[in-house]
Amino acid sequence: MGKNLNSSEDEVRSDAVEALGVSRRTLLKGSASAAGAAALVATRVGAAGAAPSGAVRHLARQAQGEEQVFYSQVISTGEPKSFDWNADLYCGGDPETFAGLCTFDADNNVVADWAETWEVNADASVYTFHIRKDNKGWTDGNPVTAHDFVYSWARLLDLNTGNPYGFILLDIKHASAFQNQTPVDDANDPLNGKVPTADDLGLKAVDDWTLEVTLEGPRAGFLQKVGYTACVPAPRWAVEANPKWAAGDVPLVSNGPMTSSSGITTRRLCSRRTKTTGTSNRSN
Repeated sequence: MGKNLNSSEDEVRSDAVEALGVSRRTLLKGSASAAGAAALVATRVGAAGAAPSGAVRHLARQAQGEEQVFYSQVISTGEPKSFDWNADLYCGGDPETFAGLCTFDADNNVVADWAETWEVNADASVYTFHIRKDNKGWTDGNPVTAHDFVYSWARLLDLNTGNPYGFILLDIKHASAFQNQTPVDDANDPLNGKVPTADDLGLKAVDDWTLEVTLEGPRAGFLQKVGYTACVPAPRWAVEANPKWAAGDVPLVSNGPMTSSSGITTRRLCSRRTKTTGTSNRSN
């Protein structure tokens, strides 16, 4: 199971960067060094204020005081089905329109994105992420908060959402039993014999800016999974207001460094107008 999951992870990451001109061979060359205990040591604490890398994010940072227009190579390959990454990792949208807690730099190292810093406990079974405070990261002016990730990760795990990559977060406490709707089989667990709900998952918004994630056990490579596009948040209020919230029927609410300027089928993307902290391209 672990081997298959790692293969799928490399496939997910390579599909995301191949559109930027990085070959799968180049990508996979560095994948092994990013996993296991070395990954835990390298990423135990995220650097405060560290900025995501990548050509598109660099261009977005350069546009600090004004809006600049770019044309998406990803969308040019065909009409996207949506921009709902929780529901379909291969929806065909441009991934730069959304952002998660972490991302990858040019060398496939995990770096900060919406999570400014994080801590990992001694056995790598609990991860605590600190999100940029008082941001206005969603395009409608709402802040990106820990609650967005609690909602979105439960949504990703829910088989009713339909994302074939819902397995990527099965490391989370009670995620497997929740996803498969089976009773917990652990005499030492208070939920023994019960089917977990979304509220029982190892996801806790300590406050708006602090997300605590409890895993099934030690998982040194969890940060690599957090950085995948499938794990970006979705705006709950938009999802619940309109089932087609990300299909072009209404203006897209997103939280990435780029935003779609004129509908789902367009190649035209605009950089976000942001006030920056250090070198970050995140809205504050």
